[in-house]
Amino acid sequence: MPSPSNKRRKPARSTRAQSSGNVVRWPGLERDKPDRRTLKHAVSLTSYESKQVRWVWEGRIPLGKITIIDGDPNMGKSVIANADLASRVTTGSAMPDGGDGLGEPRSVVLVVAEDDIGDTVRPRLEAAGADLDYMFTMPVQRNDAGQVIPLTIPDDLERLREVIEEVDAALVVIDPITAFLSESINSHNDASVRRALSPLKEVAEETGAAVLLVRHLNKSGDAKAIYRGGGSIAFSGAARSALVVERLPSDPEWSALAQVKGNLSRKSLTIKYRVVSAGPEGKVAAIEWGETCELSADDLLSKPDARKNAPARTEAKAFLMDVLADGPLLVAVVQKHATAAGISWTTVKRASTELGVVKETSRKATGKRQIEGWVWSLPKGLKSATEN
Repeated sequence: MPSPSNKRRKPARSTRAQSSGNVVRWPGLERDKPDRRTLKHAVSLTSYESKQVRWVWEGRIPLGKITIIDGDPNMGKSVIANADLASRVTTGSAMPDGGDGLGEPRSVVLVVAEDDIGDTVRPRLEAAGADLDYMFTMPVQRNDAGQVIPLTIPDDLERLREVIEEVDAALVVIDPITAFLSESINSHNDASVRRALSPLKEVAEETGAAVLLVRHLNKSGDAKAIYRGGGSIAFSGAARSALVVERLPSDPEWSALAQVKGNLSRKSLTIKYRVVSAGPEGKVAAIEWGETCELSADDLLSKPDARKNAPARTEAKAFLMDVLADGPLLVAVVQKHATAAGISWTTVKRASTELGVVKETSRKATGKRQIEGWVWSLPKGLKSATEN
């Protein structure tokens, strides 16, 4: 029997990293590639085909994805979506910036709530030169009482899918999106909005149609463009491209379409437009496109909020700083002085909030310590209007 000292010993495994060219390998960490044929829980990315993004309007409206366009009322966003862009898709025409578009006529499905198809939507399409043989909408459904059953999202997305597939639509416009949300969907709640838009996203991906949602802006005039759309930020989160329309601050005759976000390409240039009269007797709205410009969406929307900078509010602030300069006053006394000065009490209350006026209760010097009323005073560190 050989002596233990004569046994061949395995060389000790090195714990030092070994370098081979630019690759550093640690002994014992080498692993074989997983065999995707035997996977039970994971899905290999090799099973997915690598594809390029295709566009209705390159850089702005991708096929098979959700795009959203925000804007205030009377800015022409519906004329852009339901008439101008829809018409270009039905004729295979170039896009407003001269891009190729789809290059062939394709179908469009309109799901609209605020504009009548007969007296508003169709005349606009005709004025824009649409091929109406490629324009479609959802069939009207009625209950036993003859009442219209509106399309709701996400409940009725199978109905929408059937229409898209039947006409092989390249573009679907839902205007406005909030009018078609199910009653169970809270448009201001992120999780609720995602429950509605995730299935819509799947419809877009599986049919290959671009889904363009139209939405109104909220009242937050001092917020960044990405937060200006009405309702939850989840609307913009679900969209691969987000657009906004707003009047040009330097030339009120013209407005502009700007890109707020673009996940699939670099941001596109802002393009000018204006709403003009067209059609018989010039009674139909149409879009006239202008040149591109360097203004961003934030530039367009960063206008002073008139509600916060109104002259009346400024006057009310000065009044409060004067009347409270000598110390706290009962609200009833402040209101009496405001009436004498001809300043609206509503404006005074709003100005007091912006100034940070301290509002406390005052009690009578009696045994029961009864409340005498509310007292206002200037916050510490705020000088009166007459002080330098």
